[in-house]
Amino acid sequence: MKLIIIITTMLLINFCAIAQIDSVRTELNFIFQNINKAQIPTGYLNEYGPEVVNKRLLNGVLNDSNIVVDLNLYYFLYNDIENSKIFDPSTIPPEEASRIQPILQSLDTAKVMINIAQYDTVTHLAIFSADYAVLKEDALELNLFTTTGNQLFDVPN
Repeated sequence: MKLIIIITTMLLINFCAIAQIDSVRTELNFIFQNINKAQIPTGYLNEYGPEVVNKRLLNGVLNDSNIVVDLNLYYFLYNDIENSKIFDPSTIPPEEASRIQPILQSLDTAKVMINIAQYDTVTHLAIFSADYAVLKEDALELNLFTTTGNQLFDVPN
């Protein structure tokens, strides 16, 4: 009986340890580690995060294809932007940090604020604005980056 409990405990610990590794984030860190992140004016790079929601449709101009009516879709959009943060603010020189937009609050904090607002007597709209950078589709053809293996490198100047 003790052997079964020990084996079960060891397996659970092993599965918990494996679940902590984010292989996608590890690969993205490897791909983008050699670019100058201070050159990304917003601090958020679309290609560095997930893209569950097509953010290009959400450009600030209201039309029938970019209205987010489902709160879960809003959460996905918020998560997309939050997880595309490509730099650690402590690694950016102060003169560069002053021009980079503030870091978004975590999605968990935003959810708490939205849940609190639900109990108010007025109707609230969940709105946020986030600037993010996008790599040019032809950046490699224009020699803005070079690649070696599976990594991007900045080109001088």
